[in-house]
Amino acid sequence: NMREMIFIMIYVSFDMILGAYLIGNMTALIVKGSKTVKFRDKMTDLMKYMNRNRLGRDIREQIKGHVRLQYESSYTEAAVIQDIPISIRAKISQSLYLPYIEKVYLFRGCSSEFINQIVIKLHEEFFLPGEVIMEQGNVVDQLYFVCHGVLEEVGTAVDGSEETVSLLQPNSSFGEISILCNIPQPYTVRVCELCRVLRLDKQSFTNILDIYFYDGKKVLDNLLEGKESLRGKQLESDITFHMEKIEAELA
Repeated sequence: NMREMIFIMIYVSFDMILGAYLIGNMTALIVKGSKTVKFRDKMTDLMKYMNRNRLGRDIREQIKGHVRLQYESSYTEAAVIQDIPISIRAKISQSLYLPYIEKVYLFRGCSSEFINQIVIKLHEEFFLPGEVIMEQGNVVDQLYFVCHGVLEEVGTAVDGSEETVSLLQPNSSFGEISILCNIPQPYTVRVCELCRVLRLDKQSFTNILDIYFYDGKKVLDNLLEGKESLRGKQLESDITFHMEKIEAELA
């Protein structure tokens, strides 16, 4: 009869609503805190920040592109192996990064112990084409080594226009001049194609140099020999000053 039909319809509808509610909550509990949800929340916060500060379209695209790249390459982050003992993490770093660091001109002739200390302090990062990693005139506190991809060092010409000073290929480095000579970054470093780099912070690098004095002198010698295009009088005098300082400490 009609009453039974109405009761069944109400019962079935209620059952469907309750089932959907339970499934939705179970799904939310499962995905809560997942990488995808964190990425979505971070992107939402970034959009609010960019809208509030009225950032331009170009910088918006760079920010969103970099966040997406971080999400897609998050398997390389140190957080993945942070629960592994330090001794094992050091072996992982040596296995992954030592072949690249051994070929960097800056460490040519340095001891294996010194290079191993450098390797275990490295962090892997990715950058998209068009991103500026360092800007001319800024104070630098990071040293980078190129594993894959191409970057360019850009300077300012006499007429104020940009000019490409050099291309940074795999096994190149940048940031070392500013860090070792305590001077502002001489050139802007911009990504030409998707690149993978290894980053070493200034404090870690300085601590290692303080322990390995003779390797530190070799690093400065390599810097002076390897950057022929940058050997202006001011730069050469800065490097010479630091070499004399290290030699005085060794005496």
